[in-house]
Amino acid sequence: MQVDSELQKALESFYRKKPIGVCCISPIIVSKLFGTKSGYEGLELTMGKKRATEEWPYHSAIEVADGFGNKMVDLDVDDVLVDESNLVVSTPAYMKHTAKPHEVFEGVGKMVEAVLKLIK
Repeated sequence: MQVDSELQKALESFYRKKPIGVCCISPIIVSKLFGTKSGYEGLELTMGKKRATEEWPYHSAIEVADGFGNKMVDLDVDDVLVDESNLVVSTPAYMKHTAKPHEVFEGVGKMVEAVLKLIK
């Protein structure tokens, strides 16, 4: 997996200086860049549930993010995880195959609110 160089520069310039909000599959990008395998301390993130079910079929992506040296936390679609020390906020969004639009809207809304609270 490679991260676009311009995106990498932007995220590295934000890391621990400005909050980063990620949802759905996008936490895989910050997990690649800031995991312990890349020389960082690792992040605390969510991309949904690790256990493969009909509702959560994308568990292999979570395993990859975990393998980059991050702590992946099981949360539902309308939940949000705030990694305050790294200024990263994540929510699963459509990683839940059966997610309803209003559930995704709620989770993403919580992510935006959490990012705004981290702005100093």
